[in-house]
Amino acid sequence: MSPKAHAYLLVLRWTLALIFLANGIPKLYDPGFGADADQFFASLTDDVIFQPYKIVLHDLVIPNAPIFASLVKYGEIALGVVFFLGWPLRLAATAATFLHLNYLAIASFPTFIYLNVIMIAAEWACVNAFEKHK
Repeated sequence: MSPKAHAYLLVLRWTLALIFLANGIPKLYDPGFGADADQFFASLTDDVIFQPYKIVLHDLVIPNAPIFASLVKYGEIALGVVFFLGWPLRLAATAATFLHLNYLAIASFPTFIYLNVIMIAAEWACVNAFEKHK
């Protein structure tokens, strides 16, 4: 890989890290984050575009809402750190893909759909490029 291509991919990876950190860190300092998670997740059931996900949301996520709220908060921060460090990148891309697929399942308008698909593509582009050229 040329040094220029490597630099572009490094910027892409750090941009992904910044996006995850910018979404996760404010949740740490929001004392109300997750307090009404069950109501928040219940409000998303109307926006589900992948109908089998409604069952998961209703039977698994809503009864365990505080746990899932914490997983989102700490997961986004962990993904940001891992994408910044670049290790373990494949594990981070897998976890991030899972997170984005969950967001896709409740995406109520096209912007969220496109954004999540672009994020998945960018994460795996980083994994493939950096693993091929180690």
